[in-house]
Amino acid sequence: MDIISTVSHRFTRNLTLAAAMTLPALSIAAAPPVAAPNPVAGAQQCATATGCEAKFCRIQADLDHAQAAGNTRRANGLRTALAQARASCTPESLQADYAREVSEKEREVSEREAELREARADGRARKIEKAEKKLREAQQELTQARAAKP
Repeated sequence: MDIISTVSHRFTRNLTLAAAMTLPALSIAAAPPVAAPNPVAGAQQCATATGCEAKFCRIQADLDHAQAAGNTRRANGLRTALAQARASCTPESLQADYAREVSEKEREVSEREAELREARADGRARKIEKAEKKLREAQQELTQARAAKP
């Protein structure tokens, strides 16, 4: 046994003995099993809601999921987000958010198209493939943003 193993073994043994002497015996009752959170169920519940109510429902479903998973930091952040949404959500703000998101995605598509034109002018096949892939992804994101109309 080398010196590191010996020291490690003694430290672990002493730590275990010290813990056993200082901590009272705890009886831990078996906790009931927690059902695994189902994010699909939350999404289905929110499917019929529209406007601000849909936004509140999605945040609440995420909050329920975080709580069920024991993720307290995320749950606290979602509580704050829900309070802010309830205080500030209006149909006009939702429309403005939608317009801003679509505008951003349109700008990204334009940038990707310019990158593709540059790649084609450069003539390198690998660069063209990469630019085409990025353009397809940007176009898909734009389609999804347009489909999410409030």
